[in-house]
Amino acid sequence: AFDGVNADPAQVPFEVIGYTPNTGVEAIEEITLTFNSEAAGEFDQYSMTYMKLKQGNNVASGVSNYVVNGNVLTVTLATKVNTPGEYTLVIPEGLITRKSDGRAFSGEFTFTVITPAPLEVVSVEPASIVREIKEITLTFNSEVAGEFDPYEMMNFMKFKKGNNIASAISNYATNGKVLTVTLEQTITEEGEYTLVIPEGLIT
Repeated sequence: AFDGVNADPAQVPFEVIGYTPNTGVEAIEEITLTFNSEAAGEFDQYSMTYMKLKQGNNVASGVSNYVVNGNVLTVTLATKVNTPGEYTLVIPEGLITRKSDGRAFSGEFTFTVITPAPLEVVSVEPASIVREIKEITLTFNSEVAGEFDPYEMMNFMKFKKGNNIASAISNYATNGKVLTVTLEQTITEEGEYTLVIPEGLIT
């Protein structure tokens, strides 16, 4: 009922006004939903009716936790979902309620996981012609990961001149989109050198 000034709170819908990630992403681990009023709901891992992230009729991931903070619900998936496709978060009725009057919420929200762009190097420092070389910095088109392991015998980077090793790698480190490779010795001898990064070391 509406008396011209105030709406009867029970007549005001309890609904989601925004959620993320709402555009194509390469992976989903956490989902945030914003309601039009303060919400309530506490995670219960033993509940028989629970949230799911589904792909078609199949469950892509359960939910490891959800937290209500004011009008925001944050859902943490049990497993990261990174297989391209369309997914639906299903929230069964009654898990989330409106704080003011206990009105139950239920809903389904769609997310699209896209194929990531190939991992590529966009720049290399120093420039191709230098007087000496001790450190090499590669910048990628995406954040990278990889940890230096001095005991890794099978797969390791090489700094070569022709078919010969010019210098061992003393360290490499990733930071955001940047990989920094440090040579064991400074190279000053004239010639053409190649940094070889085997598959799987940097991801």
